[in-house]
Amino acid sequence: MRHCRLLIIAALGMSACEDQDAAKRADAERAFQEAVSLVAQSERGYRPVGDNDQFAHDSLEEYRQVRVDEAIAELERVIKSPSPVQRQAAHVLLADLNASMARVAQRQGADAWADLANRSAGLIAILVAIDSSNSRAQSLDTDDAPLIRRLEGDRDAVKSTIKDETASLDDLTQRVADLNQQIKQLNDQRQTATDQAQQYREQAFTKSGDARYDLYDNAANADREAFQIATKAEGLRVKLDVYSSEITVLRRRIDSGEKFVGSVDQQIDDTQQRREVLQADVAGARAAMETHIKNLTALIERLAGDYDTKVDAPLGAAVQRVDKALEHIEAAITDAGSDADSVRLEKLGKLLTKVDILTTHVMAQGDLGQKLGVAASRVIEPDYPQMVELRKQFADSVVQVAARQGVLISQAKVVIEQGRILANELAASSDTVVQAGAAAQLDRLNAYDGRLGDLQLPGAQIPAPAESEPPADALSDDSAEETIME
Repeated sequence: MRHCRLLIIAALGMSACEDQDAAKRADAERAFQEAVSLVAQSERGYRPVGDNDQFAHDSLEEYRQVRVDEAIAELERVIKSPSPVQRQAAHVLLADLNASMARVAQRQGADAWADLANRSAGLIAILVAIDSSNSRAQSLDTDDAPLIRRLEGDRDAVKSTIKDETASLDDLTQRVADLNQQIKQLNDQRQTATDQAQQYREQAFTKSGDARYDLYDNAANADREAFQIATKAEGLRVKLDVYSSEITVLRRRIDSGEKFVGSVDQQIDDTQQRREVLQADVAGARAAMETHIKNLTALIERLAGDYDTKVDAPLGAAVQRVDKALEHIEAAITDAGSDADSVRLEKLGKLLTKVDILTTHVMAQGDLGQKLGVAASRVIEPDYPQMVELRKQFADSVVQVAARQGVLISQAKVVIEQGRILANELAASSDTVVQAGAAAQLDRLNAYDGRLGDLQLPGAQIPAPAESEPPADALSDDSAEETIME
């Protein structure tokens, strides 16, 4: 539907007038149609397969990326068109494509984060092994009961958290089900109003005079009712999106917690068995401890490297993609003319996409900081300089992660404030669709703002925005925008 609307806009730009630029506009129209076709191909749930198919050995994601790249190349031709309408349509579609690719990068970073969260449980496992080796080295008659009690305490604390998060998940799941039912009912009501409007228009076709006017008036009233119902349904979809995001996070946290509990249970069982048969000598225990320290150091290095390349890098690339989308929206606003408010609403959506990506990054940093903090608290300090250095390394890492998270929160808050200013400006628009969209997006911005405070690590400092940070209304000639293209 959206691509069709952009095609119509681009076509209007071509047929606006006949002059010496007609050939350029016609070429731009062909390029735009080809771009829309390529985008449609990239959105398929399959790739073509055949003996002569050039994509036969590509994955679905690779096939989609090739199609998107080809579409972008076509659209780069369109933005050089002499027609402002065609340029606007091309910039809007380019913005959507960049926002969509930002979402892909965001999902890659989030998936990698979930994987690293599971792997990081190995930090505790190795620290427990080091703790156990040190205890054996100090005395062959060591009693592992305190260790078991501590492990049980860690496990029970995580179980309590899982119980609370499961209750929250059940509540959110029910809310999602309720919202879906409400949205279905609203969609049915909207369809009824739309059908009624069509009936009035069909009846008016056979009438004349006041009777025909009254029927067209009735059709307009039915259309307005359908629009109002659709706006209400969109508001519910906004809530549904927020709830769905929270459900995804809760499920990942519960899954990670359950794996941690299983790991600790296994460690408790192993420790209890070792208590009955422990006969290791001090030299062997010391050697094992040295090995564990090396393994711990190696694991830390691997996790840090993977976090930089598989989490930070994709999420950073996602922000860059959104910034690119915002650049195209700015250009579209310049060409929009009387349609500027609707394009500014697009900008508001892209700002919200950026906030969502930054929030994902904040959550990932917070999770990393919490795990490093737990690890730092578990590092014992036997007569080993390496362990003293590891404790310092963990503590320093927590401070660094908190600082990075603070910067991300600051950036997100700047974007939220820009979005708020823009949403408030659009609230005064003469276009009721723009008003409704801006109000819905403002609600989401406020929800993210509240969430950021909950995610902040203890001790994290939120830096003030740089003085060079442009205000929201300086980001475009008119400033503003709306919906996210998933």
